[in-house]
Amino acid sequence: MLAHRETHRKGHHKCTQCNRVFTWLSSLKEHKVLHSKTRKFKCAKCGKVYKQKYELKRHCTKHGWKSFVCNTCSFKTWYENVMQDHQKTQHGKPRYCCDKCEKMFKFRMQCLYHIAVCTA
Repeated sequence: MLAHRETHRKGHHKCTQCNRVFTWLSSLKEHKVLHSKTRKFKCAKCGKVYKQKYELKRHCTKHGWKSFVCNTCSFKTWYENVMQDHQKTQHGKPRYCCDKCEKMFKFRMQCLYHIAVCTA
């Protein structure tokens, strides 16, 4: 158990190929992609493939793709539909109302869960 607990210690995750040490296991896993030959991020326009998502995004700007920036907060995305969803869920007005207490909700399911327990 102690040995297992030690693997979660900060700064304990070491790359076996270059000896670089990472604070978090997730950072090490992301780093290991650089040593692999696997390329899973493919450009939909030209078919070129990249090891990491940020490399693909940088490449896409060559095709004239642009990022969408939220005009209310600092959120950015490469996809218009993701931006629309973000603005609706994060900055949109509540559309659903509890018929018992008139509390408002942005999401239908939140409202339905509330109605089930509302005592008003």
